[in-house]
Amino acid sequence: MNLTLKERPRFYTECDMRNETITEKAAMPDPFELGELNLALRGRLLRDSFGESVKQVRVAGKTLQEIEGGRFSVLVDETGAFIKQSFTPDSP
Repeated sequence: MNLTLKERPRFYTECDMRNETITEKAAMPDPFELGELNLALRGRLLRDSFGESVKQVRVAGKTLQEIEGGRFSVLVDETGAFIKQSFTPDSP
């Protein structure tokens, strides 16, 4: 998602010397917008982050091609609804 931000937030630090506090803040663009999702890039990034262990990832109903193609998510389903339980443990 970070790669598709049209305008990035601006992060800054406020230092209050009198109260001896430091506050990290962000100025968000209004409105917050995303550009086009590049599924091929998303899949490559996911594949690179998993490394060779991507061959051992088993997700019910998902193929390695879907994972590498950028259509894999543990957050939302195909309709965009949040997934309540995306992992099930292996049987002993």
